[in-house]
Amino acid sequence: MNLLTKEVATVAGSAFTAVFLGVFMVSEHFHQSLRGTAAHRHLEQFNQRTVEAVSPAALGLTKPYRKLVAIRSTHNLFMLERALNETDPDTTDVVVMTARVTRREENTAVRLDLEQYDRELMTAVVDRAEKCGKPVHPLILVTNNPLYAVVHTAMDIGAQELILGTSNVYTADEQVDQIAFYWIELFAGNPRPLTVRLLSHSRDISFDLAGGNRIPKIGERKARSVAELRSAGVGVRHVLLVHDGTPEGSDLFLAVLTMLDPEVVLSVVPLAADPFTPPDPARLDEDWNRARRLRREIEVRSPRKGGRAAGLVELAREIRCDVIVLRSTEKSPAGDAGLDVDELLRSASCPVWLVSLPRVPDEVAG
Repeated sequence: MNLLTKEVATVAGSAFTAVFLGVFMVSEHFHQSLRGTAAHRHLEQFNQRTVEAVSPAALGLTKPYRKLVAIRSTHNLFMLERALNETDPDTTDVVVMTARVTRREENTAVRLDLEQYDRELMTAVVDRAEKCGKPVHPLILVTNNPLYAVVHTAMDIGAQELILGTSNVYTADEQVDQIAFYWIELFAGNPRPLTVRLLSHSRDISFDLAGGNRIPKIGERKARSVAELRSAGVGVRHVLLVHDGTPEGSDLFLAVLTMLDPEVVLSVVPLAADPFTPPDPARLDEDWNRARRLRREIEVRSPRKGGRAAGLVELAREIRCDVIVLRSTEKSPAGDAGLDVDELLRSASCPVWLVSLPRVPDEVAG
């Protein structure tokens, strides 16, 4: 088992042949990259050392929290960048890993030398870490089952959070099911808590296994006000409200308008659940004027092209809202032309809040 490090030798290794034969780690010690001409591409230099197993001690993990980030490509490191931006280096170690895939029959003859692509990937990881000013522990695992190797490594290092990109082959549901199966299997049916995040450019999906074990973000620990929390990316900064142009819709509009902090951006999109009963323009104008009289700024938006739910989802992504709020109603008789709430819940990249207003009671008052 060879361990490849930068400047200072560190330790890692293999647990069993069938899963990983090689583990490589870049030291958390940073050194300044050499800058040449525009045509020159700098690659970090690495040393080798052999150890017996992957463990927190072997990797030099000393912080109370541990976060494992799985990456695949030098061109797709946004999940690493997001993880680093959220990480408090005083409390959290970040382990970054990728898998070099080999066929099952090749496992006993895998070369443990760093390949050119390995060097490029490791260099990209070090560059991102240097830009954020935070240390990382990158790993390369040689394996015939990348996802299992990732989950097993999370167990080996005692990670509280596991961060991966969404798959271009499997749905998020399939990824979640497979990760949960591996995690439960590794602990013989009694898993310890783990929070898993699947990240893409438009979605951030979190799910908790055995209750989850979410790591506090750096903004959460250092914030001294709600505004500081929002500026750190924690909480709600932008709300998208669906106004259906009905009296009940106006009640919801006023409730949200008066509930939100003025620093929270409020966007409103007029959209009736039933396309055959469009929003009442006079009622909408009355609500917009009321907001102006209250000196509460709102942004009136239009849904994007496509299906009604799809257009709303696209708008939410475009304006990067943190939550969509709409009134819960009886299912529209308009069929496919209506607002498909189920599709909205499936496709939205942010939470969707369905608000049920009080109904007329059907029992005699006591």
